Amino acid sequence: MAEKSQLADSGAEKKLIRQEVYQYSGPLPHPKLLQEFDEKTREKIVLMAVKQSIHRQSIEKTVIDSNKRNEFFGMIFSFLITVFMMLVGGLLIHENKNVIGFLTIFAPAIFHAKNYMDQKKEEKNFTKSDRK
Repeated sequence: MAEKSQLADSGAEKKLIRQEVYQYSGPLPHPKLLQEFDEKTREKIVLMAVKQSIHRQSIEKTVIDSNKRNEFFGMIFSFLITVFMMLVGGLLIHENKNVIGFLTIFAPAIFHAKNYMDQKKEEKNFTKSDRK
């Protein structure tokens, strides 16, 4: 209390400094800040945000379509290689090369089984990390 009376007696001025900080993420500023712009600038900012959103969505669609196409062709090529290996294995068995023939037939099946197990393990780990 003594300090307050000394300040009042000495004629010292007190200054109150107020600082406001707005933080936002994304292309649009906080609505309070947006209202401070003139009408044309607000329209430009909103239009820019809409264009950016449309652009981002088109990129996401391109990536998804590309992934789907790659998975499809991967399955087709995998099937063709498997059938080819089985035919070669059958031919080797026909030529009395039984051991290498059976290995050639079953190698793709073992590969696909291992690939399937790895994929299921990865999906399981992904869902576990998703729950955290």
